[in-house]
Amino acid sequence: ESRKIRMWLAIVLSVAILVRAGLWLTYPVAHGNDTPTYQHLANSLKNNSGFERYNGTRTPGYPLFLMLAGSGESVYMVQLCLGLLTTLLVFYIAWRLSGRAWFAGLLALAHTLNLGQIFFEATLLSEAVATFFLFFILAGMVYLLKLPESPVRKTPVAPILLVSSALGLAAIALSMTRPLFAFVPFLGAFFLVFFWRAVPFRLRLGAAALAALPALVALLVWVNFIYTRFNIIGMDSIGGYHLVNHTTSFFELAPDEYAPIRDTFLQFRAQHIAETGSPINTIWDAIPTLMLQTRLNYYSLGRLMGVISSRLISEHPWLYLQNLAL
Repeated sequence: ESRKIRMWLAIVLSVAILVRAGLWLTYPVAHGNDTPTYQHLANSLKNNSGFERYNGTRTPGYPLFLMLAGSGESVYMVQLCLGLLTTLLVFYIAWRLSGRAWFAGLLALAHTLNLGQIFFEATLLSEAVATFFLFFILAGMVYLLKLPESPVRKTPVAPILLVSSALGLAAIALSMTRPLFAFVPFLGAFFLVFFWRAVPFRLRLGAAALAALPALVALLVWVNFIYTRFNIIGMDSIGGYHLVNHTTSFFELAPDEYAPIRDTFLQFRAQHIAETGSPINTIWDAIPTLMLQTRLNYYSLGRLMGVISSRLISEHPWLYLQNLAL
């Protein structure tokens, strides 16, 4: 079995390295629509002694990565290396769960040949870094959950505490890179406490605390910082704008007291549908005009759009659920 593992690991590594070498030689570093917002914060952190000019549009995880990694080409190379490590993590996870080297190899190849994923590694966006941290956490969870059952005296306490601490730090990095995954450490802690029967309950509880509490503290500190700076409860200053995407498809039902905003937004929605075929992300086109119309600044308008969207969701929950399902 060890020979099969080495064979499949060699195949996966060879393919992963060749694919990324080919990408590096033929495809220049790419930028997405969101790249400038990450670069702005990275430059602000580098040149202004911290968060003095922070505008709240992004959490600091990926901007800090950009600041540390350097220029676009060096970031590109680091992200390709992280992609290679992610492929190895996929191999480890699949092998530990299935016990079959061929299955682990095929799953790792499926990941490393996923064009959508690998082109993110060549783009100055947070997806590749977040994917690495997510699979690092999954691999750590698999390591813990697959530990063989043993008497208390033989339980490997030190490795358990070390891995749990690493999971806690990775969870902070993941949450600060992609706030969408802020729930991951708490879901992981739940599984450690209630589904990890190989170790005593107190050790399970300690491991879960090490995995989840650092992330909880970091998230609370960060949310408090956003609230103190922008008077907004959330991970960033644009949560109200994000919420509009959940109500764009039925924004015409906004109350009449918001008629000017509603009518202007509907004009932009029609234009956005004509150009892209979808109403999603209409809000980003409409913001400058809505700011002029309402005479609100960027943050106040975001709060107001959040209020309108919250009312739409509460008054039309079925339409919201339909949109969510789609």
